[in-house]
Amino acid sequence: MNIDGKLCHDRLAKQMKCELAFDENRDFISWKGKIKEKLSQLLGLPIIAQNACPLELKVVETQEKEGYTQIRFEFESEYGSVVPCYLLIPDTVKEKAPVVITLQGHNQYGARSSIGEALCHETLDYDTGRGTFALQAVKRGLISLAIEQRGMGERKAMNAFDRRVSL
Repeated sequence: MNIDGKLCHDRLAKQMKCELAFDENRDFISWKGKIKEKLSQLLGLPIIAQNACPLELKVVETQEKEGYTQIRFEFESEYGSVVPCYLLIPDTVKEKAPVVITLQGHNQYGARSSIGEALCHETLDYDTGRGTFALQAVKRGLISLAIEQRGMGERKAMNAFDRRVSL
């Protein structure tokens, strides 16, 4: 970006009023309503929760790992659609800490790649190294949340290539 463009953007950023920015001192329910209203306006259509269901988290498993705790939980995002998740909490965290949502990108094997559990030999390098986004975050002292995306990993039809590999 040229100098003039940068100066212009800096000036505009200083003039902006972040009226919808989160503020823990503000009423959360009121703020949430304003955010929903603004998002609906920006999308150009009303947000309709046609198939919405009550939020009920189910903790499936808790494991103590080296340097962190791994909690697997599930929730229904809509009736009939269960979303598996992994929450990794570093042992160093005692109170509030930043949370990073770690999505696996285009990896069809899902959130397990992000937590370092290889599902098949074809993805072993990705699952145990460069694709372990949740593990990388937790090792840096951040709480990480790996969410299984629709059509990936456990949320897709299984085939012959989807078999777990022991590391």
